[in-house]
Formats: sequence, C-alpha cells, structure tokens
Amino acid sequence: MRAYTKRYTSEFKEQALLKVYNRRNGQSIQNIADELNINFFIIFP
Repeated sequence: MRAYTKRYTSEFKEQALLKVYNRRNGQSIQNIADELNINFFIIFP
C-alpha cells in the first residue's frame, strides 16, 4: 500500500515562500508553517 503524499500547487508554494521571505521581525518559519497548516520541513527541507 502506498503512503498518501499531499501535493501543493505552484501558487501555494509561491505564497508560502513569499511569507517566509517577507516575514515580520521575530516571526519564525515554524510559525508560518503552523499558520499554513503544513509541516516545517515542507518549507525548510
């Protein structure tokens, strides 16, 4: 049986990276991942 792999659209990935690059002072990448309801390692492998 294959494990389910969630696929993200290019638009979602782009928006996630923009949030990381434009984050406010003190906002962690983990916090952004939590806001997007995704695993930290999807943004920061």
